[in-house]
Amino acid sequence: MAEFRPRRWLHGAHRQTLTAHFARRKGRLRYRRERWDTPDGDFLDIDFAEVDGATWADLGPTAPVVLVIHGLGGSANSGYVWDACRELAARGIRPVAMNCRGSSGHANRGDRLYHAGDDADPGFVLDRLHQRFDVPLGVIGYSLGGSMLLNYLGRRGAETPARLLGAVSVSSPLDLAACAVRIEQRGSRIYSRRILQHLRDLVSMREPMEGGDWPAAMAARTVRDFDEALIAPLHGFDDAADYYRQSSSGRILADITVPTLLLRALDDPFLDAADVSDLGPLPHVELCVQPTGGHVGFVHLGRRGFEFWGERRASSWLAERLIGA
Repeated sequence: MAEFRPRRWLHGAHRQTLTAHFARRKGRLRYRRERWDTPDGDFLDIDFAEVDGATWADLGPTAPVVLVIHGLGGSANSGYVWDACRELAARGIRPVAMNCRGSSGHANRGDRLYHAGDDADPGFVLDRLHQRFDVPLGVIGYSLGGSMLLNYLGRRGAETPARLLGAVSVSSPLDLAACAVRIEQRGSRIYSRRILQHLRDLVSMREPMEGGDWPAAMAARTVRDFDEALIAPLHGFDDAADYYRQSSSGRILADITVPTLLLRALDDPFLDAADVSDLGPLPHVELCVQPTGGHVGFVHLGRRGFEFWGERRASSWLAERLIGA
């Protein structure tokens, strides 16, 4: 696809990020939900998408399957997930949306949440899809969900499922420490406050978990403070710095063996643009870095209203690898 070229008045980090957030329309899409018990005694809610009346049966048993993973504060009902599902279905691909722990509207059971370095849950879902469907598989991860995906791909290396033929990461951090600094800078604090509110809502759904400083987390003024108080100790990290160091996917991109598209905007208000400046040789990772696009934005004005280039780019790239179309 051609380079992303929005109208002049849609250029810029905040115009892209906020317009995409408010302009997305969910349209006709419904889910068939399944609850999958995880090996550690918790569960994940998995939503099988049916778009514009096209059921999984309509798309056929040989149609590829693509998993979509939302970002922090999202769910299978996020507008960008719906747009991704529509674009995939339009190309003959069956979409599946994963709700990370606690994000489906139901509190999870175990003493953990989800985080940027969590490769176990994406791996569990992809392994199960691989066992269940004898078709080509793909996956799209957004923002923190994309970080989870990249960590999974890098850590698994050649041990990923044989039929996983393509992956796309959209607006995902590669250096978490730099991201924690960027999100607190002037112009981005509005997003930091929203993230913190989501994190508080996520943990307030349930009784306090073992580990971590619960009151300090609820009183956190920055995302890093929250990670220091709760995310790091809950998930076995020494502190926020250790969490960021071990979970930053930029250091293992070269270990990825699945063809992967990394889609980013240089003006993303969540991310440090420098983390894509010197990545070295990446045999299986294709960088698609655009001058503008914001965070999970890539919105432009077409003949029929707002259109979302990022979802079209991701779905068409996957279609080429999964069905050659």
